[in-house]
Amino acid sequence: IQSIFCLLIVSRVVLQEYNGIPGSDYINANYIKGASGSPAYIASQGPLPCTVNDFWRMVVQCEVHVIVMACNQEEAGKAKCEKYWVDEGEERHFGRISVRLLKSSTVCPDFSVRTMRLKYSNNTSMVAEERTVCQVHYVAWPDHGVPS
Repeated sequence: IQSIFCLLIVSRVVLQEYNGIPGSDYINANYIKGASGSPAYIASQGPLPCTVNDFWRMVVQCEVHVIVMACNQEEAGKAKCEKYWVDEGEERHFGRISVRLLKSSTVCPDFSVRTMRLKYSNNTSMVAEERTVCQVHYVAWPDHGVPS
C-alpha cells in the first residue's frame, strides 16, 4: 500500500495555492502518462459541491481541452457528481472562472458533447482570458458496474 500511496503523491495534480490558505493546492486528481511516457491525461473524481471551483481551477491551470465524464450526475436518487457544466443560455461562475455553453449535441441517447467557453483571469494579471473546453458525457456507465 505504501508504494501505491507514494505513486499517487508523485503523480498528483498540484494546484496553485491560494495565498495564506494551506492545503488549497489539493485536488483529488492524478496525471496519467501517455504513449510518450509523459503526463498526457488527468484522472479525477467528479467534483463535489465543495470541490467544483477547484475542479475548474484544475481545468484552467492544467490547460485541459477535453473533459470525459463517464458517470451520471445522479443515480437512484443519490447525487454522484456536482453539476459543473451549464445548460443553454446559462452562465455560471465557479470562483474566478465563468462558464457558458456554446454548443450541445446529443450523439445518441447515452452520449452528449458540450462545448463551453471559459473566461478567467490568472493570478498575475487581471486581464480576462478566454478559451473553449469540450465535455464528452457518457451516461450509461452504472455506478459499481460496467456498461452493457
